[in-house]
Formats: sequence, structure tokens, C-alpha cells
Amino acid sequence: MATRAELGQPWHLLLDALLARRVELAADISRRMQRRLSVYQELAAESFERYVAMAMECTVRLARADPPELSDWQTRVLEEVGEAQARLGVPVDQMLLAWRIGANTLVEHGTEEAGRLELGDRQLLNRRASFVRAVLFGTGDHREVRARAKSYGLDPGRRYLAVRARPVADGSWRDVDRVVGLAAAERSSRGMSVLVDGDAAGFQVDPPGDATPGRAGVGPAEPLDRLAESTPCATDCPGSRSSPG
Repeated sequence: MATRAELGQPWHLLLDALLARRVELAADISRRMQRRLSVYQELAAESFERYVAMAMECTVRLARADPPELSDWQTRVLEEVGEAQARLGVPVDQMLLAWRIGANTLVEHGTEEAGRLELGDRQLLNRRASFVRAVLFGTGDHREVRARAKSYGLDPGRRYLAVRARPVADGSWRDVDRVVGLAAAERSSRGMSVLVDGDAAGFQVDPPGDATPGRAGVGPAEPLDRLAESTPCATDCPGSRSSPG
């Protein structure tokens, strides 16, 4: 399986740096999960940290692969982690929250590491933007979409709304991104957004925060690997061409 980037490119260097700190990062993620989710406090700290480290390493290595496809070893590792949670009787919503905590922690450390390595953020942001566009326009392989969704803390099996809105003439797409809820959705791993032809475009679990007619075009809810079927409705809706403010 080929690596996604040649040695020396920002994304490759950043992932290598995170892998080098996997023991430290696994400990931090474990502490945060156990602090917020009492169900995980029933696991011995050493065992729980080992499971977190295994899942985290699989996630980071998967992000480096092209295409991002689970190897037999990674599949076995994640199955072992899942079985451990099943023995505890962890509810699905708690598992998803734990995944989001882990993903958000990795993003937090990744941002710090990128600054320490003096890596420009353009390539890193472009990677996120390319993923959002692949979801919205159906240009990505279904397996790749699902794998990359997990790396961003998203639940690939969940249904999301395609959303698109245009700012006022002198306004910023970031403003409309905030008004319709896409910005908040991205912070909570419940959606993502990107700039498309001057519009804020993306997907989110919840309906737009301000439901005033005309604020945004919204398509029907679909799983991520089928969201391209929802995007035309959001794009063609008159609301996607009107002011959010």
C-alpha cells in the first residue's frame, strides 16, 4: 500500500510526528475519555490506554495510506478494541462520543505539532477541503470517504444534511457558515464545510440553526457516501442564493 505523500511533505511529516508521540497522545486521550465518560472508568487504566493507543495508531496510519483501506492487522486491532467495549456494554452513543473526543484531541495536538514543525497549514486545510468536496459532489471512492470521515471524528454511517448558502454582497462566507450552523457542526464533529463558488457549502447532522425561509438551501439527509444525491437540492434551492442576514 503506497503512502499518500512523499517524505518531506507537510502531511507526511505531521503524521510521523504524531506517531512518534503515540504513547503521550494515547495517555492524554485516555484521561479525557475517562474523565468525561464514566463507563470507561471500569477498565484498568493500563488496559484502556493500550486499547486507545492501538485505535489511535490505526487511525493515523490509515490517514497515510493511499487508498485509505484497512489492512488485515488494522482490522484485527479495531475488532479487539470493539470487543473490549462490547464486554463493558458501552452504549453506541458513548462509543461515538469517545471517538469524537479522540479525534478532537488528535486535531488539537496536530495543530500544535504543525506549528512546532513550522509547517504551512495550506496543504492541511486543502486536504480537509478536498474531502468535503468529494463528499458533496460524489468524486471520492466510497471506502475512502468512510475511512477519512472516521479520521475527522465523523460517523460515516450517520445521515447528514447537505447545506449551501450565499453571503450578502459585502459579507464573508465565514459569516454565513456560522449563521447556518456549519461552523459549530465542524467544531463538534457533526459536520464540515468549504467555500464553493463564493457560497458556504457543507453537511451537518442538525438542520440550519436559523430556520428562517431563504437562509440556506438544504437537501434531504443521506449517509456521507450518498450525500452527493442531496447536494443538488441544496444547490438548486432558492435559499442558497439569498442573503443569510
